[in-house]
Parts: sequence; C-alpha cells; structure tokens
Amino acid sequence: MGKIAGNWQGIIQIPSQSLPIKIRFSEQSASISIPEQGITNHPLTNIRFDETSLYFKMNIQNQQLLAAG
Repeated sequence: MGKIAGNWQGIIQIPSQSLPIKIRFSEQSASISIPEQGITNHPLTNIRFDETSLYFKMNIQNQQLLAAG
C-alpha cells in the first residue's frame, strides 16, 4: 500500500446525511474513523489499490460495507 500510505479524509453520502471520514493507510494496514458515529481507527480489510481505483471492506456494527472508487 505504499502508493496510498498516509492520512486521507473526505465525506461519504448515506441516505439521511453526509458523514466526514478519516482513513489512515500504512504499509501493512488501514483503518477508518467516522467521528459522528463514534468510530475510531476501525480496521479495514480486503484492501486493493490499482492506478485508478481503491477498494476495501469494513465490518461495523454487524454490517459489512464495501467501498469502491
């Protein structure tokens, strides 16, 4: 994950609101924080990155979420 290592932040849209997020990528792992939901440094799994797209999964509050883009 060397090409994406570092701290990233942005906003995700869910049906009822926009949520600020922070994602931290290191050489070996990644985590997400969603302050408005009380989520801090939650581990991300199945991380894939190529020149144009990033994919990851997160299991939060008994839900499995997939991000792609």
